[in-house]
Amino acid sequence: MRQQLVAAFGIAAAAFFAGAAQAAIIASNTTTINQGAQGFSKTYALDGTKYTGVTVSVTAKGDYGTNYNICDDEYFNFFVDGYQAAHWSSTSAPSGVSVTENVRDLDYTLSGTFNLTDAQWAALSSDNLLTISWKNGADVDAYWNPFSGNWLGSVSYTVAGTLMSSITPISTSPVVTTPVVTTPVTTAPVTSTPVTSNPVASVPVSTGSDGGSAASTKVPEPGSIALLGLGLAGLGFARRRRKN
Repeated sequence: MRQQLVAAFGIAAAAFFAGAAQAAIIASNTTTINQGAQGFSKTYALDGTKYTGVTVSVTAKGDYGTNYNICDDEYFNFFVDGYQAAHWSSTSAPSGVSVTENVRDLDYTLSGTFNLTDAQWAALSSDNLLTISWKNGADVDAYWNPFSGNWLGSVSYTVAGTLMSSITPISTSPVVTTPVVTTPVTTAPVTSTPVTSNPVASVPVSTGSDGGSAASTKVPEPGSIALLGLGLAGLGFARRRRKN
């Protein structure tokens, strides 16, 4: 995954541009070139500080001319955690990299700055280690100045970024609550409908003897029956005395 993230600033010209702002230095170094095909590597321990807008600025001064047919490896190569971020020469520098001719065919200064996205930097710094390295091509050597007696070649770089705040401000704006609208419940009056009872028609009771009808049948009281019985008994007793 880290290779995919770093690939965005590899050799592609769109990844390089000059004048990037620098806030805090994360890593830097300057090394003199005093031999051919020279290389350099250094690993930095990071303290976990969060950065945003990380930039890498590089300046290489040496024989990067690619000026002879027999010289086909006069390139400057720059690496971040092992992934190539620059492959420059005086005749094949990508857009955004400045090329200064100091001594024709012998000494050039290449300078450029490129950005790392926050996602790229997070991936590179996740192990709290950052390795910066560079390597000159097989045909690159430094320019020796016979008048000053000094090697004029060197490579310098600076990795810098803006400190990312670890505290997220909390809004103190009052919370606005929407009032709850209560709608009174309207109860509809209950209408009571009077119950109308239809009169019950009396059905005449049929007597099985004579086919007549009556609305009701009266039952004699017990006292009346007793008197009738006594009367009948008296008539019978009187009739019996007459016979005697």
